[in-house]
Order: sequence, then C-alpha cells, then structure tokens
Amino acid sequence: VEEEVRKNSTFVRGVPHFT
Repeated sequence: VEEEVRKNSTFVRGVPHFT
C-alpha cells in the first residue's frame, strides 16, 4: 500500500525514493 511506503520514503513524480 502506498500509505505504508510513504512512511519510509519520499515520492518524486510518483516514484518512491527510499531514504
């Protein structure tokens, strides 16, 4: 789920960049 990903990553142009 996108919600889970957004917690540990930043979306740029719809692409999840894990930091």
